[in-house]
Amino acid sequence: MSYQEHQAAQRLETIPPHVPADRVVDLDYFSPPGVAEDPHLAWKRLHDGPDIIYTPHYGGHWIVTRADDMFAVMQDYETFSNWEFTVPKRGPGNPVLMPNQLDPPRHGPIRSVVLRPMSPKAVEPIEPVIRKIMADRIASIVPKGGCEFVGEFGGDIPPELFFEHARIPKDKLPEMKRFADAVARSDNEEDRRAARIGGANYMMAILDERRQVEELDDDVFSVIVRAEREGRITREESTSIALNVFFGGLETVSSALAFIVLFLARHPEHRRQLIEDASLTQDATEEFLRRFGILNLARIATRSTTFKGLTIEQGEQVLLPLHLAGLDERKFPNPLEVDFHRKRAGHFNFGTGPHRCLGSNLARPEIRIFIEEWLRQIPDFSVDPDDKPVGASGVAMTMTRVPLVWPSR
Repeated sequence: MSYQEHQAAQRLETIPPHVPADRVVDLDYFSPPGVAEDPHLAWKRLHDGPDIIYTPHYGGHWIVTRADDMFAVMQDYETFSNWEFTVPKRGPGNPVLMPNQLDPPRHGPIRSVVLRPMSPKAVEPIEPVIRKIMADRIASIVPKGGCEFVGEFGGDIPPELFFEHARIPKDKLPEMKRFADAVARSDNEEDRRAARIGGANYMMAILDERRQVEELDDDVFSVIVRAEREGRITREESTSIALNVFFGGLETVSSALAFIVLFLARHPEHRRQLIEDASLTQDATEEFLRRFGILNLARIATRSTTFKGLTIEQGEQVLLPLHLAGLDERKFPNPLEVDFHRKRAGHFNFGTGPHRCLGSNLARPEIRIFIEEWLRQIPDFSVDPDDKPVGASGVAMTMTRVPLVWPSR
């Protein structure tokens, strides 16, 4: 028996007695087979099996693979709490992320603190800034005739845009990006805890700066401090909300841009559609978000329950691969096909129910403007034939490498 087979056998010995044998799959969600070649196809293979499976990894947890079941779990916050929203469970010493870790009724008042600065109305005035930053950064790489997209563009732009929107100094941007990467993709809980603590310390410093300002502005961190002054939240809650807003505002967009540019590099016919009819870009943004979903989020059972004939015990985690919801043929015909004229049926890329991501209102224009500006300046590009893209899974699905080339000017 090989070492890997021995490890798998040991894991399988830990399966609880209430878990049916035909639901057990030895799957590590950080490294499903084939993830480096294509993260979404690697996960899509789960649709060939039961709708709900159980894996012994990370202390054991359930995985829900179908859209309707994910929707049911996300709506039933009384049974499936958001308190433990990542696998594995967060250990002691981790900062709390509010409002994300809270459930109604406590969730609503905390969420309301940042509703206005993250609303479409608040985001709309900064669209020209988003466009200028995008256009300038793309223009800077055009003469190169190619780039490794993630390292040279896509990984840095969303954090930069968030810092711009939040009106905070950019000197710590590289360090905060490293923290966000660790939280989203490291399979080492100690590394993730250290990243959360590092992020929390920086958020505390930003909030302390805002507290020195007598007349607060309307950016998200000023709004948090104003709520604190009004007695709506405590200092500890201020830091928690700020940290949640920060981490929630980065990885989805960074990953989405990498998947989108890789698809367009491989499909010139889709590029032509967008270049010839700019009115398609908004629908294309939604279709890309459906086809290339990002998040693997979790819930924790607050009580023993029966779900679709299966017993889920109190304290067990349920992983929701939201990207699989967009690939569910029961909800979307020909789900692997990218169709800009597809009738919208809704996707879960930003979650659903009370915990729907507030950052979606900033993410959508960022993605739309990126598509418009990239195709305006680099209409003809492809994957570097001497290199290859590399995918990864984790809390956030992504491409870690996307090598591109285009005609030199």
